[in-house]
Amino acid sequence: MDASYEARDYYIYIKVIGRYSIASTQQIFREWMNQVKKYKIYKAVCDLTQVIGLSRWNPIGENRFNAGELIALFMPKNVTLAILSHPGQVDLGRLIESIFKNRGIRVKVTQSLEDALKWLKLK
Repeated sequence: MDASYEARDYYIYIKVIGRYSIASTQQIFREWMNQVKKYKIYKAVCDLTQVIGLSRWNPIGENRFNAGELIALFMPKNVTLAILSHPGQVDLGRLIESIFKNRGIRVKVTQSLEDALKWLKLK
């Protein structure tokens, strides 16, 4: 997976593309935390709509759980994250939201950038 980062009005937009892997997820997370430090922006939209291998029919749920668990453990509590997914990733929302919320981290999985921005209180 590859990611690009863009500091927008009061949030960081992260666009992720490519085939899912836990190693790439860890690297992207580290890069994102560097962006948070650099720009001092604590809200983010992570667009996963072009990530391959996150469909509910792909049996990699345990790897997704491990990646989410890792991120939830090390993500600062003052960071708020909205994740964009597509309909084939429906179970991604429930799984990720549960992992993060159980660790006190604010996260929302949605299929709409507008909904993400509203949830982040940016619109």
